[in-house]
Amino acid sequence: MGFFFLFFITQDSLAQGTFRSTSSGNWYTAGTWDDITSLDADGVPDSDDDVYVRGGFTVTIDNPSPVLCNTLQVGGVPNISGQNFNNSGFLNFGGPYSVTVTGALGVGGYGNTARTGTITFASG
Repeated sequence: MGFFFLFFITQDSLAQGTFRSTSSGNWYTAGTWDDITSLDADGVPDSDDDVYVRGGFTVTIDNPSPVLCNTLQVGGVPNISGQNFNNSGFLNFGGPYSVTVTGALGVGGYGNTARTGTITFASG
């Protein structure tokens, strides 16, 4: 006697979004981000998403909930989808919290022109 299991995985469950900051705010607030790939359902970066903190905006992590992302770039970033994101960005930790990045982490410049990026640790 044998068993046969058939699993269907939807595109949304495997999708990787690309997020960029569009205002200063909390990491966990959808209004802080623009999902430029439109692949993420909740509007907040998750463990499989690429994140760009730019535009002179400050993104604050002030909650003990896990912050996870695939890649993180704070500051100057490459041209994505025809949009130039080369400018400063700020990541602020409002307590002893963390971000786990499974891929690349970049701070500051991209290309031949100097850009700035800042990660601020308030405590811990």
